[in-house]
Amino acid sequence: MVRELDAEFLEQAESEANKPITLYEVNIVEAGTVASGGEAPSAQVATVVRLAQYDSDVVFGGATYTAYPAMRSTISNNNSGKIVGITITVGNISREWSAYIANYDIRGNLVRVRLVFSDTISDSDAYLDDVFYIDTYSANATSVTISCKSKLDIMDAVVPNRDFSRETCPWVYKGDSGECKYAGTLATCDRSLDGKNGCRAHGNAINYGGFPGIPSRDTTVGA
Repeated sequence: MVRELDAEFLEQAESEANKPITLYEVNIVEAGTVASGGEAPSAQVATVVRLAQYDSDVVFGGATYTAYPAMRSTISNNNSGKIVGITITVGNISREWSAYIANYDIRGNLVRVRLVFSDTISDSDAYLDDVFYIDTYSANATSVTISCKSKLDIMDAVVPNRDFSRETCPWVYKGDSGECKYAGTLATCDRSLDGKNGCRAHGNAINYGGFPGIPSRDTTVGA
């Protein structure tokens, strides 16, 4: 995972007087929901929960992040310097997170951790972004702890609501999760890579969420 840092962000990061703010985006995904309009079924429909580890609500990039009791561990790296994981703890006094866990299997769901600064909050390009996927979680009467890993590390986990397919993109079409990234005028997508109404036809092949490298059933090895 490569971090691209805005020049203004770097300047603010070096300022001791400017308090950093951690923002969280957690996808709560319901599997197997049919897309609106009676079109092709969507693999997932996501509700994005936005939280701010701050003493008041934060508006950044046009989205509101609700002030919430939360804390995170230091982002961990492996021997190669690659980011591999983070642990996030959120308050559970209201039992809101207990409800999420009871109603959804959140393993494999996307978590975005975004670091911003109060002095540059109006600059939507001034931030540090890391994306993880939920690996394990635990809850008690006061808090929920979520252990997250990188996408490559989570791929070996058994995730009931996440299929790894070469033929189908799992992302929510034009969804708030930010995985699809298509912002054009086409109303639908058949979620294939090379179909007539697929990602390549949308000019969006780079964000295709399937795994075309998975061998097909008729692959022949050797002469």
